[in-house]
Amino acid sequence: MVILGGVLAREIRTEIEIAAPPQAVWDVLAELEHWSEWNRVVLGLRLRGPLREGTRGRLTLQLPPPVGPRSLSVELVAVRAPHELAWQGGIRGVVRGRHGFVLEPTEHGTRLVHTERFSGLAVPPVIAVLRSRLLEGYHRLNEGLRRRCETH
Repeated sequence: MVILGGVLAREIRTEIEIAAPPQAVWDVLAELEHWSEWNRVVLGLRLRGPLREGTRGRLTLQLPPPVGPRSLSVELVAVRAPHELAWQGGIRGVVRGRHGFVLEPTEHGTRLVHTERFSGLAVPPVIAVLRSRLLEGYHRLNEGLRRRCETH
């Protein structure tokens, strides 16, 4: 547990090696309209503007049971091709998340560091219940991205 400015926070972090250069991985991530073709977690991210910091949009997620599909407003907070893509959304003070992907070059391609930092008063009980399912979903998303990049 981390306390940020008096607010409880939790972070989920996953990593995967992808046998493709960072630019190729970025190209797949930047095709937001095609995400549902390679993963079952983030079903869609529709932006109301260009792929750049400050652009707002609507994110549709397949959350673990008992929650199910949910749609929420997000704002892009990091767009640094081909290194980082991140958005944030949620209800400030209750449950807010910053979801991000960092692409690091490796000898054989790219290390994808996939994180989400949750903050807010409801975070401890929510994460206590959903942490293992969220981790499983993030690993599935990572694996889907790896397969897409390595066969695309």
